[in-house]
Amino acid sequence: MRRDLGVFILSACATFAQPPARLVTLDIAATGAHGQAVPDLRSSDIQLSDNKKTQSIVYWHSNQRRPEVPRATVVVFSLENAGIKSAAWNQAIGAMRRFEISEYLYFYVVTNSGALLPVHALPKPEADSPPVNLPWMAQTLPQFESASHLYPPPRKSNVVSYSPYMEFAARLAAFPGRKNLVCIGCLLSNPGWWDQDTKPASAAQVARAAELRRLAGAFHQARVAVYPVDGLAKPRYLASEVGETADLIRLDHIDALAAVTGGRAYAHGEIEQAIAQAVSDARSSYRIAYLPSPENWDGKVHQIRVVSTRSGVHVLAPTWYVADLLEDVARKWKPTIPDFAISSPFDQSDIAVSVAPPEKTANAFRIQVRVDAADLLLLPKDGHSSGSLALQAICYTPEGRKLACTEPLHVDLDLSDRQRETAMRGGLRFPMDLPAGEVPARIRVVVCDLNSGATGSSTFVVQEAH
Repeated sequence: MRRDLGVFILSACATFAQPPARLVTLDIAATGAHGQAVPDLRSSDIQLSDNKKTQSIVYWHSNQRRPEVPRATVVVFSLENAGIKSAAWNQAIGAMRRFEISEYLYFYVVTNSGALLPVHALPKPEADSPPVNLPWMAQTLPQFESASHLYPPPRKSNVVSYSPYMEFAARLAAFPGRKNLVCIGCLLSNPGWWDQDTKPASAAQVARAAELRRLAGAFHQARVAVYPVDGLAKPRYLASEVGETADLIRLDHIDALAAVTGGRAYAHGEIEQAIAQAVSDARSSYRIAYLPSPENWDGKVHQIRVVSTRSGVHVLAPTWYVADLLEDVARKWKPTIPDFAISSPFDQSDIAVSVAPPEKTANAFRIQVRVDAADLLLLPKDGHSSGSLALQAICYTPEGRKLACTEPLHVDLDLSDRQRETAMRGGLRFPMDLPAGEVPARIRVVVCDLNSGATGSSTFVVQEAH
């Protein structure tokens, strides 16, 4: 049956995928009564509504299935409200020491002039291999602290630039799964800044609102949850209090980016709690999606409510988003392999992908790609299960150059009940021929589910494959 299924898949490869119905995808986290991770949540434990309309979950992926996947947390500390070696600084350093080895932890400082300085920087997206997670604080921190006199003078403008945080979103997209950005004294915004329709509004106000929404969209696309911590010494809101009564548009200035990205907001003095909880949330995160009706895409703000029916379980999820207009949804859709999956030093983990050792043929290398069908979104259609995939093989030369060994291969799936059952047990298999010539040092096979947007990849060293 597996052989027949493989023949069936190949016969569909020439068909170009059509734009799928638009899904709303969310990264959520589940915690218990004391903030502990809940790793065994199921889709049946969730109730979800969009603008008070109940929605059915059509896609569910638990990040706990692959515990070896790196979990990234970026901590950003603003010097505008607290200096180096202050109580707040020491809280942040103490909290990070707990996770220096177990997590992929990165640290930046925002100076009084608004400059963003790396203490322990994120890896470059084009890095040839994943960074080794080694201790860094004992060596790096003293050097950074001793150079504090070199920091730029205080800024004279109150205008906040969000460009560095857009770069964070781009870099963090390379990491698989849900990521965290803990911002101590930064990424705070006045409630009115988010509303593009406030009248009268200056051109600068409209531009700032658009920039904030673009930033929120970039974080959503990169799957980054923001954990802002109030930088002022006078407590204003506790983490347990924000988000319960806040108005959807005019969000509290601490909670704004937390609410739209599915993070948490914290008061001054809760730095250790913020970092520890962000790390814990990443350990019990899930990727879910629902399929609203076409009328959903109206260009307006939509309120999302995600709750668990299990006693004592709290779900952390985005509380609102802006639904594009339907014509914009169709125009923006692009059936392609995402760039970050090609350039990232990490393999993507939403779809389990494995590759058999390459076999030399007369004019090519042949590899066998196995895809875990349980990780795909297969939608019912005319009594069958319908899916849409894109696959591509990327070759890396010994010098680190990336070459497209194959063009993106688009596959439409139309599985009978029997074929679906077989695929769920043994996976879907795709033979791919790589051109003969320069022998690559490494090969990465990327698989993208065009229905759900999920991506998986597998990278292997050619020499070790023989």
